[in-house]
Amino acid sequence: GPGGQLRALQHHAIINPVLGQTVKERRAKASAPDNNDFGMAFHICSLQMFFFIAIVSGKPTIRPSRNCKKISLRLAELMPETRYTHLPLRALVSFEAAARHVSFKAAARELNVTPAAVSHQIKTLEGDLRTALFERHNRGVDLTEKGAYLLVAIQRGFDHVGEALDQLKSRARPAAVTIHSTTAVSSLWLTQRLASFWRAHPRIAVNQAVDDMRRDAVNCDLSIHYGDMSLERAPCRALFRDTITALASPDFVAEHGVSSVKDLGQIPLIHLEMAENNWTSWEEWAGTLGYAGPLQMSHRVNNYVIALQAARDGMGAVLGWDGLTADLVASGRLVKLLPDALPSPLDFYIAQHNEASDQARLVFEWLSGS
Repeated sequence: GPGGQLRALQHHAIINPVLGQTVKERRAKASAPDNNDFGMAFHICSLQMFFFIAIVSGKPTIRPSRNCKKISLRLAELMPETRYTHLPLRALVSFEAAARHVSFKAAARELNVTPAAVSHQIKTLEGDLRTALFERHNRGVDLTEKGAYLLVAIQRGFDHVGEALDQLKSRARPAAVTIHSTTAVSSLWLTQRLASFWRAHPRIAVNQAVDDMRRDAVNCDLSIHYGDMSLERAPCRALFRDTITALASPDFVAEHGVSSVKDLGQIPLIHLEMAENNWTSWEEWAGTLGYAGPLQMSHRVNNYVIALQAARDGMGAVLGWDGLTADLVASGRLVKLLPDALPSPLDFYIAQHNEASDQARLVFEWLSGS
């Protein structure tokens, strides 16, 4: 019947390019066509003729050869039927443009085809749907109620497809690597190393997420912490485990003349109160060296960079982690208050998160090996 004819026509329109490609692939494998190529072409023509006669007469009058049946079965395997197989995409595109412009001519200009081609596609679509999508009159065309309904549905579908394509394109671009750290680690250790990394890998962007309050790394590829690395669940690697010394400005040291740990009870000290409470305190540092007496906690800050700046300004002495304060000591802006030093009980380490990308792993290797 007509339905079967339509399905056969649509099936023929789909498989015809595939058959042509098959011939091309077969011929590409040989320098010249042989009998097998001729046989393949013959069976393709037979298959096309079979579909043509079936479409015209409603039933096949030629029995396809056995090889022809094999080709049909193979094509059926390669191109299974789906709910999208028979969507008239070209007609839908023509309809959307004509409905949006309310003009076949404007749609033709947009699609770079003739108005007759647009009209033909829309008539075909109307025939498939068995309903009018436009009201045609001398002044032009207007959408029918069903046409307006279809336009909304198509535009929604195209919008969803467009959004998906945009997302895939954005994901295809190399994404920036995000690394989380505290202000102190960022300003005293990380930033200068990222500058060196960027000079070696200018195509990889690295964003820093600096936060002194959050311990958990959220929405980042890498994070740097000061803590017990054995408790970290994410893949991680130690950056450095350094020593802790008492530091102060040169003027402060000259003024107070500290010669032993006991003298710490007589001078102003800068105490660090961080959200991460695992930083060594003055009481712990002095107690490990044998002094358990009272201490002057003259200044309390919650940011290590501010603590170091306060020490540079002569407000008091501060505990210095060598890995973070090496440049300040080397430049003479801070000096050792006492020769005593304690090994840091914890590590500065870097961790990977969220199935880190190749770019993030490269940054991870660079920092942990620097």
